[in-house]
Parts: sequence; structure tokens; C-alpha cells
Amino acid sequence: MAGNGNPGKYSKEKKIEKTYLVNPDAHLEVSNSFGNIYVTTWNEAKTAIEVFIKVSGNNEAAVNKRIEAIRIDLEALKNRITATTVLDKMGESKSNLSIEINYTIKIPKNGSVKLANKFGNITVDKLLAEANINCRYGKLTANELLGSRNTIEISYSSASTIGYLKEGVLTANYSDFTLNKSDKLNLVNNYTQAKIKEVNVLDFKSKYGGLTIGSADLVKGDGDYTTMVFGQLSKDIALTSDYGQITINGIEAKANNVSIISRYTGITIGHADNYPFNYNFELTYADLTDNSDLDANKTTVKNTTTYTGFYKKSGANTMTIKSTYGNVKIMKM
Repeated sequence: MAGNGNPGKYSKEKKIEKTYLVNPDAHLEVSNSFGNIYVTTWNEAKTAIEVFIKVSGNNEAAVNKRIEAIRIDLEALKNRITATTVLDKMGESKSNLSIEINYTIKIPKNGSVKLANKFGNITVDKLLAEANINCRYGKLTANELLGSRNTIEISYSSASTIGYLKEGVLTANYSDFTLNKSDKLNLVNNYTQAKIKEVNVLDFKSKYGGLTIGSADLVKGDGDYTTMVFGQLSKDIALTSDYGQITINGIEAKANNVSIISRYTGITIGHADNYPFNYNFELTYADLTDNSDLDANKTTVKNTTTYTGFYKKSGANTMTIKSTYGNVKIMKM
């Protein structure tokens, strides 16, 4: 059974169309597989659902039997519409069939959604209310998610994109995605390449992947076996890392504190010439290089060297680094 591939000699289609009068903030729940979900909003107190079902294969009898065994369970209430794709088991059929089940849905502009899709894409335009989205083995494309409690999960997803995520939790597994902008994001990143162009507040945990941040205000995170690259940083950053790489390209003059605790992680930090800071670097089995003219007090005990001092002026901000088996490079931009 497959969602795509060779369509076969025979195909059969059916369409289901329903429109329901609902509350202006009615909730939508959809659970689907082997197809796509497309959701938009409109200025109507209605939820309109269109489901297109297509089955193809080389065995005409198997095609007919399969499409008859696919049903869409709909539950309609004034405050909630639920649509569930049900594929009855057909253990006696060994035919190789292609199945496509696509949803196109319009909901009230203030409606919330809970969408789950497997082996297919999810596309949403602009959602004012809360979005709960789970996309597995497909691509998520979202324009604007303006709710304050969004929950997004993508797994085995390639090239997913989100334009704007106001606030929420994003979990990504074995995927790659781009997020253009977020006000406040809690990110769980596993075996994933994540690119975030702009974020105000970021809290993340990452294992086995890459994280690239264009600009950020506040960052707190833990990255293991993760390559982390940060562009412009305007406030605070606190990181822990094992077996990774940390690059901070631009600590701005108005930024505050930097804190890094790491093992087996190379660290490169670039800072504005007029960013003042006190520093305390504790390096074990690691070396420090800099072009910032750091006038450091240096003490070495066994395999640990501690560097303390300040840059430009004392008492403004702090840069604290504790690194074991990872060299540190400080650069003035």
C-alpha cells in the first residue's frame, strides 16, 4: 500500500463535500493518512470540508474493494468538527495499490485546529487561534500561526517551512525545517537540521543535528552532537554542549551576558568592538586564542587554565566559559 508511485491501469475516485454551520471560533480536528491536508480561513461561521479519494492499481477488483473500504468519519457540533480517515483492513488483498486522500477545508477565521497527517503534507495559511499540528512522513507548510499556544511536531519531514510562529512548542525528529520568525519558541530538535531566521526568545534542546539562528534576543539551550551557529545576539545566551560546535558570529554592543559550559565542543565567539564584558574562562585540555586584546590574568593548575579580566570596562556584562576538550576563540568584529 502506498500513497504515491505507479498509479496502475485502473483508478477510481470519490469526493465527499460537507458544509456545517458552526460557532465563529469552532475547533477543527482532522486525522488522515496517505494524502494532504490543506486548511484556510474565511469570514464565515461555517466549516466547509472537501475530501478527494483516489485509489489506483493493476487489479480492478482490488481497486474497487479498497476504495469502498475507505471511509471518512465526520462528527459535527457547533463548537467542533471532527474528520477521521478510516482505512479498513484488507488482509486478504495483496495487490499493490496507490491511495490518495486529500482534504481541503475552510474554517472560521477565529477557529483553532488539531491536525494529524501521516504519509502526506499539511498546508495552512493564516491561523489566528491555537494550532496543534502533527506531520509525519510529509512536509509542513504554514504561513502565519498567530495563536499563543501552538504545538507543532514534524517527523521524517523534509523542507518544512513556517513563516511566523508567534509562540509555541516545536518538536522536530529526523527532519529539516526553516522558521522565518518567532516571538517565543521552545524547540526540541532530534536528528534535525533547523534554520530559524529571527527569534526573540528561544529555549531549545537538540541532539544529533544542526541549529542555525539568524538573530535572537534571549537564548537558552542544550545541544549534544549538534552544530550550533548564531548570527546576531542582542541580549543573553546560555548554552551547554557535549560533542558539538558553537559559533556566535555577532554579540552586539547592547548585549548582556554569555554563559557556555561544554565538553568536546569547539567554541568561536565574535563580539562588537564596543561590547564591554568581564570574562572568566576555565579551559581544561583546551586552548584560548583571541584578537580582542584581552588583558587576562592567567593561572594554570594541572591541565586547567583559568583566564579572568575584562574588556573595555569592568562590571558591565559577563562572559563565562567552561570548556573541557574544546578550544575557544574570541574575536573582535
